[in-house]
Amino acid sequence: MTQYPLVDHPALQAAWDFSQGRLRQITDALAATDLSPEIVTVGIAGSLARMEATAESDCDLVVVLREGVSPESAAGSSAFAAVWKALAALELEAPEKTGIYAAPVSISQLLDPQTLGKVAEDQRVFGSRILFLQELQPVWGEAAFRELTRSIVERYASQYVAVDQSKQWSYLLNDLVRYFKSLCQTYMFGELANDSRWRLRNLKARHSRLLIYVGLLFLLGESSRTKERKQDWLADRLTWTPAERLAALYAEYGDGQFGILAGCLNRFVAAMSTPGFRESLSETLEPDSPLARESNPAFTEMKRNADEFLSELLRFALTRREDWAERFFEYWLF
Repeated sequence: MTQYPLVDHPALQAAWDFSQGRLRQITDALAATDLSPEIVTVGIAGSLARMEATAESDCDLVVVLREGVSPESAAGSSAFAAVWKALAALELEAPEKTGIYAAPVSISQLLDPQTLGKVAEDQRVFGSRILFLQELQPVWGEAAFRELTRSIVERYASQYVAVDQSKQWSYLLNDLVRYFKSLCQTYMFGELANDSRWRLRNLKARHSRLLIYVGLLFLLGESSRTKERKQDWLADRLTWTPAERLAALYAEYGDGQFGILAGCLNRFVAAMSTPGFRESLSETLEPDSPLARESNPAFTEMKRNADEFLSELLRFALTRREDWAERFFEYWLF
């Protein structure tokens, strides 16, 4: 991690090294393939983007098509399939077929000004757009990826921050909160009938999903202090992983408690890397109450870790009460 030494966090260091190696394999495989000209860029999300991947991590790709190419068209489907064909030799675990990574998205959809402020938007498009700002890393077409990321930032700045640099990222903040809370609903209720899957997804929500949320949220808080070049300020920092963003912000304020966050993440990644951990969550309790599924020992231990993680994030955020703009906290909370 470029913003924080990992010498005291061996699981994070191992995951960082593994992720870097796997990303090189993916970028090399795509670079060696004559991909369709219909593709603008390819980004990777999930644990590989956060540099916390293990051998069991899947590969979440966002394939972006050029303007005018429909994701539902034969050309779009063919281009998407070609990306996965190029990676076949790596034997990567593909994402779920019903999620946002199951099909490509077009650059036209991501930047469409007609969807500004629209809640009823294609969830694949909305999810892909917000992930560009939360955690995506480029694996093909890096220059186009960076340009697209900046264009998404400008889209969120239009008619507000772009007009008055003293304004806050209220539109982006609203979308960020909406995305995160939607994920919380999904992870909380989406697998109630499946004890093992519910526990695993719940722990991911309390660690990784929370991490990518606050990684962008706290950047928006820090951005509230800037009064000029707001878009550039934000875009320049989106190249960092979520953990790097937090490490940089802790360093900015001379706050020595980032080690608490790193320790919590280290324990989470260590657990996810331990053979048998996922299976230990699969105990079937047939509970009288849904809350009884939390009594699983492996889950309970890691939930305590998540509580410590959340508590430290809350402390840091509240400590910024006199640093970040009042308006930021108002828009965030209300």
